[in-house]
Amino acid sequence: MKLVHSVLPDESLLIADAAKEAKRSITWVRTYRNHGPLVPSEINGQPAVTRDSLMALKQRMAQRASKLKPQQPRIRLAVDNT
Repeated sequence: MKLVHSVLPDESLLIADAAKEAKRSITWVRTYRNHGPLVPSEINGQPAVTRDSLMALKQRMAQRASKLKPQQPRIRLAVDNT
């Protein structure tokens, strides 16, 4: 369980807004807020995350993605047994 930090509303993003910003699902943001690197906060009693923690996480994810080698195209087999 994480403690909720009191920050100014302009320094925080609601869960839905953070999900749009990160191009991830709302569930992903909630999970990372509760158990990961996103710092929880509140805006008018609604759960939110700090903008700084979201930007730092996005930057780390971008660095990891740039280090991965590109995947080769795969052939997929679709079977229709009708």
